Amino acid sequence: MALNLLIIEPNPLIRRTLHEFYSNSLDFSIIGKLHDASSAERRTWGVVPDILIFDVSDDFKNDIEALRSAFAGFYIPILFFSNQSDEFLSNISNRLGSLDWDVINKPTIKIVQNTTLLIPTITKKLRDLNLSAKMRIKALTKKKVAKNTIHQADVHRTNSRLPQHTSPSQTTSLSFEKRRRFNNKIIAVGASTGGTTALLNIFSSLPADFPGIVAVIHMPVEFTGSFAERLNSLCEISVKEAQDGDLIKPGQALLARGDKQLVVSKSSGSFSVRFSGNQLVNGHCPSVDVLFSSVAQVIGEKAIGVILTGMGKDGAAGLGEIKSAGGWTIAQNQSSSIVFGMPKAAIEAGYASSVFSLSDIPSELVKNLQGLN
Repeated sequence: MALNLLIIEPNPLIRRTLHEFYSNSLDFSIIGKLHDASSAERRTWGVVPDILIFDVSDDFKNDIEALRSAFAGFYIPILFFSNQSDEFLSNISNRLGSLDWDVINKPTIKIVQNTTLLIPTITKKLRDLNLSAKMRIKALTKKKVAKNTIHQADVHRTNSRLPQHTSPSQTTSLSFEKRRRFNNKIIAVGASTGGTTALLNIFSSLPADFPGIVAVIHMPVEFTGSFAERLNSLCEISVKEAQDGDLIKPGQALLARGDKQLVVSKSSGSFSVRFSGNQLVNGHCPSVDVLFSSVAQVIGEKAIGVILTGMGKDGAAGLGEIKSAGGWTIAQNQSSSIVFGMPKAAIEAGYASSVFSLSDIPSELVKNLQGLN
């Protein structure tokens, strides 16, 4: 079945080149080619796009509102054909409610020729994003069915052409029969560029009774709350933006606010999170190092640290502290990282006990907690 493709591209040469190729492809059906996103809001859409090729205009806030209005209630993966930064595009995709996105830098010289040369790469990324989005929709459908609030639009968008994915049921096929062995474990996760997709991949593969998680992602405070809500809608564990004093408990992930340093503390036998100022550490607030360091000090050998895709080296030293305290430390491998900066720094310093691909991290976590690795 052909994928319904919408192209929103301000450059007429690029727009025409993409349209000429994909209008002759049996795998794609172009439902529109627009100069800007505001045009999408003014049209009546008989067909919803399965995927979007999109470059953001200077008026990106209006772009966001226009696409939200045009396709409210539908989950649409995005391939950005853009020269904007990954961090900026990550925030745009999050505002649009899409955790499945990728980017290809658009050519600035020999535009038609170089765009044509990129067609095979664009096509592969479109297919990969479409399959990834179907996994998200399937996970959302499963969770909403359990709550009896399924959105019919989401149901109609699913089908059987799904990639291999570690679902919570697969991850826990042996079940957590020995919960007492790990109910005092706490998992600390840090990510930056590419982290929205990475966190979604991990969190959506974990069972509802998984040990408590604390996480930092480099993201402005305007987005962390909505990102946590989006994760919560797609995962069996609950996910929320951390508030000062929140208890860390099984089945829940606490995501740091985008303007507060987050640390772990212990009181009366319970672990909780606390805000610890808004100073920049490694250029970031929140900082992965700040969280990991507190986890090492408070949790010690019961901690598991996971450092994911991201630029720079924030989190590497903190991961080393967790390892020195006796905890298990994991770094995402290069091939599955959008930006191999933070994991690379941790690996090269010898701070990672294990290195796994993103798709393997959830099952490896469960196996470790069950004493199987």
